[in-house]
Parts: sequence; structure tokens; C-alpha cells
Amino acid sequence: MKTKSMLKRFDFKILILQAVLLYLLVKAAGLLYVAVNGEAMLAILQKDDQLYESLTDVPLAYMIAFKSIWEFYGLVAGLILIALINWKWKLSHIHSIILAFIGIATFAFFPFPVNVITGAILSISKLVTNNFIATCYLASILLTMIALALLVFVYRIGKKNRSSEAV
Repeated sequence: MKTKSMLKRFDFKILILQAVLLYLLVKAAGLLYVAVNGEAMLAILQKDDQLYESLTDVPLAYMIAFKSIWEFYGLVAGLILIALINWKWKLSHIHSIILAFIGIATFAFFPFPVNVITGAILSISKLVTNNFIATCYLASILLTMIALALLVFVYRIGKKNRSSEAV
């Protein structure tokens, strides 16, 4: 009986929107790392090994691994945020479990390759400033703000669905 009520509260539209929200938070964390280490990352992008070595003693492989670690922190923070929101809204726990599975599986097997949204946000940020570091900071902030706006949108959908169930 309890399983039927949990499945009744499952909403595929909310799951998709929460997955997009999770993606945005992961990409925002990755861009924040790029912005924090902007000069070294710029040297990597320009393939200037001498400049990179003069800026930091961190090996290149570690720099890329640290970016992945920051993205993983964004994934974990997003999963915790979504789990808390789902718990507060009394949505099905299946949402959180499925998102955790999708997020971790995607992170483990595919390094979040879809950069369409990130590329668009970076292009918008480049219109504001030509500075690489400022562009990455601005893009990270914009992605986080879009994720928070999406969170409010998902909350309204969930609230509307709960009120229609009560009737």
C-alpha cells in the first residue's frame, strides 16, 4: 500500500528538471574552479607549458583531477539539496535515488560532456568582459542563479501537484 502512494507521488517532469538543476550545479562548480585557477587554466588552454610551470608547481594531471573533484563536490551538494527539498515537499524518495544513480553514473562514466548550456553562458559572459577569469566567475554565478530559478520553478510544480492531489 505504501509503495503505491510513493509511486503516485513520482513525477517524471520534476525528475527531469531536477536532473538539469543538478547538471547546472556541477558545471557551476567546475567553472568556479577554472576561475579560481584562472591564470594556470589559461596557460593550459594556450598550451604554454613554460607559463604554466612558472605559475604553479602542480602537475597538469592534478590540475585536471582537481577540477573533477570540484565538480564532484557540486554533484554531492546538488544531491543533498535535492534530497532535502524532496523530503520537505514530501515527494517520492524515488526521485532522490534515481537522481543519485544518474548523477553518480554520469559522473563516473561520462565527464558531463554536454557543454551546450555552459558554452552559451560563457558566450553571454564574454559579452560583458574579455577577461578570462572574470568570464568564468560570471558564468559560474549565472549557472548557479539559473539553477536556483529552476529550483523555485520545480518547487511551484511540486506544490501545484500536491495541491491537485489533495482535491
